[in-house]
Amino acid sequence: MQLLSLETSETGFLIIGEGLLGTAVVERLRALGYTGEQVRHSWDASGPVDAMRALVATHPKGQPLQVIWSAGQSGMTTKRVDLDAHRATFEHWLRSTAEILADRDWRLHYLSSAGALGAPGQAEWDRSAIYATIKSLEEEIATQVVDRTKIYRVTSVFGAASRDSRVGIIGVLVDNALQRRETALYARMTTLRNYVYDQDVATAIVHTALVDHGEEPVLLAARRSTSMSEVVATVKEVVRKPVAVRYAPAANDHDMIFDPQLISAHLPDRPLRAAVRRVYDRRLSA
Repeated sequence: MQLLSLETSETGFLIIGEGLLGTAVVERLRALGYTGEQVRHSWDASGPVDAMRALVATHPKGQPLQVIWSAGQSGMTTKRVDLDAHRATFEHWLRSTAEILADRDWRLHYLSSAGALGAPGQAEWDRSAIYATIKSLEEEIATQVVDRTKIYRVTSVFGAASRDSRVGIIGVLVDNALQRRETALYARMTTLRNYVYDQDVATAIVHTALVDHGEEPVLLAARRSTSMSEVVATVKEVVRKPVAVRYAPAANDHDMIFDPQLISAHLPDRPLRAAVRRVYDRRLSA
């Protein structure tokens, strides 16, 4: 959890969550000159609440806050989730956040990480999958608890190594190719998936938070979806090493294709190869 501000800026940023996206947002803000404090916490019932209260107490009350919520639960597609318990915990965190910030001018930016839920004007996919179910639930709670909420629906994010080592499947492919390990891909070779580079997503989130005060959800997705075989070939071309993969059956083996006109204009339109090259370079320099 980090609280960042710019001396000449009219707004500050409170980033909750240290995963791939949260880390990328912080890196983007620091590149723009934002500085601030960081606290560590455990994700139990009280940890994030106590940490946030202590952190916010150090921040000037007169400066508005953009609260970037990128915290989430990992492994939701591979284990049972008690939806009632998840609802209670998530709602507790948000209501506690609203209580702590009750005397502040603030806005919530919730990173849904569920691009498959689509954007206004686009048909949605099946919401019955556990991940989509949980993200739909969290979006509903966020908009009910916090009046000023902006939803960001993000497709599959990838990047270089982050603190918690979650890098997305393309980051895993790069890493495993360098280590000469096999990667399991839960799809067919022809399955179309949609991958976005973490630094580009962070750029779009920060810019949107500063200039877009609308209420509609924001779709952050690549303008061109890519088959799994093309993804593997692109990684092989960049890394210049064999890329060993094993295709396995997947319950959610559907193509993910988006109308480019519905994707946020704030998201850089970076070709997949260029983004993979950046991940590779960052991995070598780590």
